[in-house]
Amino acid sequence: MKYSLLASFLDKLNYRYTDRTIQEYENSPLRNSLLGISETLSNLGIETEGYKLSDSRDLILTRTPLITIKDNQFPIIYAISNDIIEYSIGKRSFIEDLTTFIKNWSHSVLVVTDIHRFEERNYNKRKNITVIYY
Repeated sequence: MKYSLLASFLDKLNYRYTDRTIQEYENSPLRNSLLGISETLSNLGIETEGYKLSDSRDLILTRTPLITIKDNQFPIIYAISNDIIEYSIGKRSFIEDLTTFIKNWSHSVLVVTDIHRFEERNYNKRKNITVIYY
């Protein structure tokens, strides 16, 4: 399967999902927006909130993993400590200091606030369904 932002984020949350769920997300017209990601996560029982951080130092106080926007892409930030940001974009991982990271950063973040379950509904039924990608 090709890279999926949703799959990578769910993996960071240790959430069990099926290929079918990822395909449904990838075919959604809202997949390339924080709103679309948030709605998909909500449908999976993962509540999120979006924030526009006015002070870049507030990023250090934010719970990870989270999704943000940098250089018109959606990095997943998975660790923040001592002004060091660890994140991935696609299949590549990066480690940058806060000063470098905030260049071309949108200051928008999507943060998980609650997880109602750690696998999608009907996971055991859906996991055996073969998905054909075109």
